[in-house]
Amino acid sequence: MSDANQRGILTKSDKDWLHGEIEYEHRQTAANKRAEIRKRVTAALFDFEDLNEVWGEDERRQILEEIDNPEALAAEIIEFLYVLLNEPAADSEEMVGSQAVDNALAFRRALSSGIQNGKQHFGSITDRVLIDSNVELFEIPSEDDLQRELDTDQWRKLNEHVRGAIETEGDEVIDKVDAAKQYETGLRFAIGEKLYTRRSLSDSEIKRHDQMISPTISLFKNE
Repeated sequence: MSDANQRGILTKSDKDWLHGEIEYEHRQTAANKRAEIRKRVTAALFDFEDLNEVWGEDERRQILEEIDNPEALAAEIIEFLYVLLNEPAADSEEMVGSQAVDNALAFRRALSSGIQNGKQHFGSITDRVLIDSNVELFEIPSEDDLQRELDTDQWRKLNEHVRGAIETEGDEVIDKVDAAKQYETGLRFAIGEKLYTRRSLSDSEIKRHDQMISPTISLFKNE
């Protein structure tokens, strides 16, 4: 990027500290630096609401001209947002409660809403934007991590579920390893159910844009 040395959210000292090139003698100094960066990043993220609302095409075009590889830069931004929104979903402590499915689908919802708002910018009146992907657009904890976080009440409910599923009236108790497997399976099912419901509420079908419908015209062929 041509303006890589210009001041952005991070100062040069911020970057040097983040990359371990400088160290602070006092722990409080590092804590203050961390807090300052966090506040500036948070404020910058909120700034995008204003930029989307009032920033003009001329300014956006000039930005593209000043960036050597805008796609690579956009990928970095998307990576940041993916990690930001999926870290709660990868935290087993936050995924053993009622908010688990919402945590897992946070990035997907944001991506869908962002694309829908972008389409409206270009004058498209869109239905729900359905995201079709060859990979899961969410992260969830491993069975081992879930096992450590399941409390006694959740373990009891999972045992009741298993007994109901196999139609037994006994006091069969599944161990925590099996309980974690049951919980992870149930979590994936709940996520899938939420996505299925969203898709069923859409008025439009998913359209595939990667299927060959006619020979490529010469205009787009490499000579």
